[in-house]
Amino acid sequence: MEPLAPALLEELKAQARDAHRHAHTSVVPFGVGAAVLTEDGKIHQGANIQNLADPHLNICSERVAAYNALSEAAAPEGRRIRAVAIYSETPEPITCCGACRQTLAGLCEADTPVVSTCADEAKTRSWTMGELLPEAFTRKGSIPVAPQAGLRVESADAGRLLQAAQEAAGHAYLRAGSPPRGAAVLTASGKVFASGEVEGNAFTARHAEDVAVFKAISHAEDEGDKRIVAVALYTDGPRPGVTSGSSLEILREFAGPEMRLESHCRDAALAEAWTMAQLLPAHYAARRPKGDQLQAPFKKAGPAAETPSPLVPTLEIPLP
Repeated sequence: MEPLAPALLEELKAQARDAHRHAHTSVVPFGVGAAVLTEDGKIHQGANIQNLADPHLNICSERVAAYNALSEAAAPEGRRIRAVAIYSETPEPITCCGACRQTLAGLCEADTPVVSTCADEAKTRSWTMGELLPEAFTRKGSIPVAPQAGLRVESADAGRLLQAAQEAAGHAYLRAGSPPRGAAVLTASGKVFASGEVEGNAFTARHAEDVAVFKAISHAEDEGDKRIVAVALYTDGPRPGVTSGSSLEILREFAGPEMRLESHCRDAALAEAWTMAQLLPAHYAARRPKGDQLQAPFKKAGPAAETPSPLVPTLEIPLP
């Protein structure tokens, strides 16, 4: 692979630093930004997104950037990553976690450069993807669904939520034989963010609604962009489906119990709808700690200050 022009490399690093400000750090104050350059010449940003309900649902900035690139690709070149940049406000540059390396390895070549910068601008580290994951698991011969040329996956018209989900299905990055599936989320500020399903190598698949949420958060300009009020799902199949529990946890981090989720398929008469409270009842995000306050089920070990819901187990967490 030809080395990046110095000006292009500096722009990629600047985009990663800019993406850092979108980090959602509800668990620990550790924000990371990333930017990926795809072979069509576009740069896509991503920030890490933490989930207080379940740390397993946290996602790193590198994967968010990669998923944003896949969900916005209008041609095969947009699905291949040419370079990656990472930024963190740490004394030393950091590197990708294993999950990010696996995801990126399926979208680039072994000689793809990965550059990391930090608060000290004089310090930079770089690797190739082959150095970061020399025994990468890759799947050859995959047949992704062809994207619709010129498709805009973002819409400012809340009334076009379903249409955005239908169109996003055309961007689904799928294994051969899987039905196209898309999702769109409507934020409190009236913006719509959409994505198709993303099926990567090994265990790196992400549902369309997950990526739509990641896109909303990584592009948020105000608090309204971080509040999800409605979701539309669309599958090009005979029956509508409901989202997974892990996707509901991701949505619940940014939505209230009144959030509405609609599921559609080819037959419009079969559409179904639920609220978040119906899909994920007795969710303990409503009882999570805010600021310095500790509420059940997150409470200091000792006498209970309140009686928790019988549906929500109390977690005795010893705190300093």
